[in-house]
Amino acid sequence: VASPKLNSGIFSRTVALITEHNRTGTQGVVLNRPSGTTVGKLLSETGHPDAGWSDIILMGGPIRERSISLLHTNDWYSASTHAINDTFSISNDTFMLDKLAMNNTPREWLMIAGSAGWAPGQLENEIDRDLWLTLDANPAIVFSSKKDELWNIAIEIYSQTMVETFF
Repeated sequence: VASPKLNSGIFSRTVALITEHNRTGTQGVVLNRPSGTTVGKLLSETGHPDAGWSDIILMGGPIRERSISLLHTNDWYSASTHAINDTFSISNDTFMLDKLAMNNTPREWLMIAGSAGWAPGQLENEIDRDLWLTLDANPAIVFSSKKDELWNIAIEIYSQTMVETFF
């Protein structure tokens, strides 16, 4: 969760899910930046029948902005599915679009264009400088339909967590 100190730039007031963290760096996706494109429009533009999806594609970050990924619950898989943890997975192949067009979907999911990335040690340094606040990922935050309120919701949850930790 972007800290209130991170009050300018592309990550101001963002909520991101870290999808991979290792010695080569950190990857993630922003969860609260809606694009102007629907999943249905994307399916139509890629030659798939529009299954009526009015869900908005999220802008996941400035890296590979035209690359489409599906962040979803672990009850579903596609050819490229990568488990993030016991709850979430991410897929990014054309087969996932075929499955969506046939209404074969995970229990909960978000379509995301692009991603965010940090060099080795960069995110840790930003956390140490209080630019990011950390929360355990949970489906209520990740799949919240209130994208315009998500940062405020996450800040409130973080604040409650801190109060419970110290009192």
